[in-house]
Amino acid sequence: MYVSPDGNCRYAVSTLVFIAHAQGYKVRDASLEAACEAVRTAESEEAGEAASTALIELVSKRVDDAGTSAEAISALITEFLSADIDTTFGSGTRTERLKKVRSHQFRSHLPWLAQIYERQGDGTVGPSWLLIDEVTDRVWALDPNPWDDIPDARSYDTQDFQVLWELSGCNSIAVT
Repeated sequence: MYVSPDGNCRYAVSTLVFIAHAQGYKVRDASLEAACEAVRTAESEEAGEAASTALIELVSKRVDDAGTSAEAISALITEFLSADIDTTFGSGTRTERLKKVRSHQFRSHLPWLAQIYERQGDGTVGPSWLLIDEVTDRVWALDPNPWDDIPDARSYDTQDFQVLWELSGCNSIAVT
């Protein structure tokens, strides 16, 4: 799987905003709201592709301006959505972190963002943003761009994920 230098951040944030919109969270920005609604109501593959591309382009412009640090992405999501943001999943021991994540899973049907260190497309190792769907004995990451034809969903052993997450400083962002 190719990982872009920004760790697929633009796609993961776009997908998170769309999923939150689909689950009833208010999108504060009118253009993002319209783009999310266009994706949700698309009746053909062509319309869906155009709508998802427009959504990703809107988010990409904002990410390009803000950067991909945990603080920047957290601030953007706060700007994008009328929702509380939790950035504390990464604090505490491994056991405490897993407890927070699993508690979020049971309370919410929303995935959350985690930044891990992994090999990039150019062979270097660096931070990547993942959209985490479920944590059991494995950590299941969603395809950051479900609108393309490249299946990028993947899973990690929970302990391996914890190591990769720790290498990035345990950065996380959840919509609550």
